[in-house]
Amino acid sequence: MTCRRIAVAACASLVLSCATASSSPSLDRLIGFADPSTCEPSEAFGALLNSLVEHERDGESYTPVLKPPLVPAALRDQFGTPELTIGGSEYRATLPVRGTWQGLPLRSVAVVGWIESEQGFELLFDANRAEVLATVNQLGFGIPPSGSDYREDDVLGLHVGVSEHEGGATLYCIPG
Repeated sequence: MTCRRIAVAACASLVLSCATASSSPSLDRLIGFADPSTCEPSEAFGALLNSLVEHERDGESYTPVLKPPLVPAALRDQFGTPELTIGGSEYRATLPVRGTWQGLPLRSVAVVGWIESEQGFELLFDANRAEVLATVNQLGFGIPPSGSDYREDDVLGLHVGVSEHEGGATLYCIPG
């Protein structure tokens, strides 16, 4: 009798996990990278990132302003309403997401930048740091076990890493 209960519980668990997975569609076709080692987004992902924030002239400077994100019609239900926060010269446009990326549950996409300067991005997952680090390294990001790397370039370097954040983990690519 105990074996039957265990079998029933295992089947119920499998059905529940399959139902959960099917309700979280993959965003792999939208969020991709032309070159993971340099965080160069694919054309579709670059379009999404570039569509979130516009810089409007404000006297001698510019002010970041939210724009409607460029998301394919078939995926619009997977995205929430973006939010913009500005603190000093730093801004963050966060776009809530319901779906998976490379099998990891994705919580949000964020554009992080500095007024009149560079901007990068973050992907926030409902997964632990080790899972995210292993996944992104399989794709070619080449992040060391420490979780972060600074990559120098002729003009501007790049901070690439995976860190713990708000009960999950974040992949970040920030120039500077």
